[in-house]
Amino acid sequence: MSQDWDKLADTFWYRKREVYSSMHWSDEPERIHRSVVAGAPFGGPVATVRNEHVFQPIRGDLRTELQIWTSAGRLISSMPWAHTGLLAMGWSSQERLVCVFESGVVRTFS
Repeated sequence: MSQDWDKLADTFWYRKREVYSSMHWSDEPERIHRSVVAGAPFGGPVATVRNEHVFQPIRGDLRTELQIWTSAGRLISSMPWAHTGLLAMGWSSQERLVCVFESGVVRTFS
């Protein structure tokens, strides 16, 4: 049991735990680089939407989608994304996705 714990400084002990046995992000690693990404705090969901300012080769459907993933990379849900001019995306303390657009519009998704 004590072999799992490591000493940090003089008074603190910690151990590493495996949270996910398999990560699914490796399916398309370039997806993250071509998207606007917002991760919720404390290992919550991750939102991605195509970054319109980055050139991307066309593959499959041309419709842009907002996709919500688990932090392990499994798709939870997706919805059509018809908005343009996304400046920033993040999560509120109530776990609502907040999107700010160039026009000054702020949209929230729950």
